[in-house]
Amino acid sequence: MKNKTIFAALLPFCFTIGLAISADPSGNWAGNADSPNGPVEIAYTFKVDGQKLTGSVTGPQGTVDLQNGTYKDSVLAFDIITMRGALHQAGKYYGDSIALDFTVRDKPIHMKLLKK
Repeated sequence: MKNKTIFAALLPFCFTIGLAISADPSGNWAGNADSPNGPVEIAYTFKVDGQKLTGSVTGPQGTVDLQNGTYKDSVLAFDIITMRGALHQAGKYYGDSIALDFTVRDKPIHMKLLKK
């Protein structure tokens, strides 16, 4: 009985530690974006420092650093600079995934990123 009481007391603590470990989207993520030639894998690396979001995006055209990145209350936003100009991306971190939205050539794109 004593072991059950100790386990019950430690369970919320372990849950809290698990949430703290995954409290922000820092790390490597990947998803597929639809293109005229079919799905294209895009990889993201995020690092959160306070409310500042940094990192990079890697796709068929190479790797580009994030610009103007922010992260607050599970919402992330950033720009990437391409040959066609700035591309704003924004989304939400859900712990096990990230939903990202952006527009390319007037076409809205929604991506689901999973941790690599």
